[in-house]
Amino acid sequence: VCGYHLCMEASPGLMFPVIWCLIVNALAACKGSGPHASSCTECDTVSGIEICIQCNANGNVPIDGTCKKASNPPDSSVTDAGCKTAAGSADLSTVKVCGQCGEGYFLYKGGCYTIGGPIGGLICADTVAAIRSTPVPGVCTKCRENYFKNPSATDNTHQSCIACNETAVTDGADTYKGVVDCSRCSPPATPAGAREEKVARCTKCITAKYLSTTGTCVASCTQDVQFSTEDDENGKRCFLCSDATNKGVTGCAKCTYTSPNANATCTECTSDYLKTVDGATTCVTDCGPGFFKNDKGGDSSNLKLCSPCAANCLTCADGTAEKCKSCTAGTHFLVVVAGSQGKCLSCGDATSGVPNCAKCTLPSGAAKPTCSECGFGYKLEGGACVSAGGVNLSTGAIAGISVAAVVVVGGLVGFLCWWFICRGKA
Repeated sequence: VCGYHLCMEASPGLMFPVIWCLIVNALAACKGSGPHASSCTECDTVSGIEICIQCNANGNVPIDGTCKKASNPPDSSVTDAGCKTAAGSADLSTVKVCGQCGEGYFLYKGGCYTIGGPIGGLICADTVAAIRSTPVPGVCTKCRENYFKNPSATDNTHQSCIACNETAVTDGADTYKGVVDCSRCSPPATPAGAREEKVARCTKCITAKYLSTTGTCVASCTQDVQFSTEDDENGKRCFLCSDATNKGVTGCAKCTYTSPNANATCTECTSDYLKTVDGATTCVTDCGPGFFKNDKGGDSSNLKLCSPCAANCLTCADGTAEKCKSCTAGTHFLVVVAGSQGKCLSCGDATSGVPNCAKCTLPSGAAKPTCSECGFGYKLEGGACVSAGGVNLSTGAIAGISVAAVVVVGGLVGFLCWWFICRGKA
């Protein structure tokens, strides 16, 4: 038989107990050199500390993880813990585990644990000061983050907390499960029907594992369709490429990422067109200015790209970069090369534009653009850009320069006179 079965009372006429039964699968045997080797048949660990969960002889029960004598006469720790059978009997001579606990204690895997105690405090987050205010004696009301509150624990005959990585715990008609390698979790989201498994919601995995998009803990994220993030609070997590809330790209089917916590780079959209601008990727239905819809953008038959139009082409026909429809306003103009195929030329194009022109417009029906501004060193004259030639100074500028020259010369003469006269007297 795998694990252990704890049944405190059987219904008359039935072969198996049905009032209360706790089953834990694949429990480890006690360490041969451990403190419970001679007194326990089943052990478990809490934060690396080995605890006994079933004593090897009737009349002995686990209290704070250690087997204690429970009858003829019972150890004081058993009495203090309020350990009884699930039916409430104080006669423990025929059992090896506790079925319920008293005030200041809670039930965990067949043993009673002190609230706020060395081991109990690792499982239950209740404080000693809150013991008296607990609505139901013998019940932990708040579990540590690596445990979840047993939804069936409405009284002290049920295990209060279940480990987030627990394989399975059956409590009456309900079966609760944790998630393998899960270190933080919350109770199952919704109740299931009788005998259906209720699985905890894992929110953080152990250090070596990633929390997958399905809530399990895995060795790595699924390549191409997921990316990962990592931080101290939430550990390692996997997200779908389309999860924009967590640095993914809306509508993305496949992606890559350079390092944990880096924004995902989409490589293929689910149905839209993939657009890349300055290294950032988006999935769009309309490619926008400077791009055209390319349904044959790559090796994949499903890959649809927003490919860039030719240089200085503002809009171009879908399917090709060279069929321009409009150009960058002000600095380029559109010419029809062949049929409906357009090409963008600079205003200063030597053949079709105005040489040395910096800004222009192309009137409707005109063969050449009209220049509105020439480049540096040129001036607009008769629709053409001609050399500005030498620099001509205005009358005011000449007058200003003359005055400045007179002032400088006068100052120099005055200084020389002072120098020679004063020095001569000295």
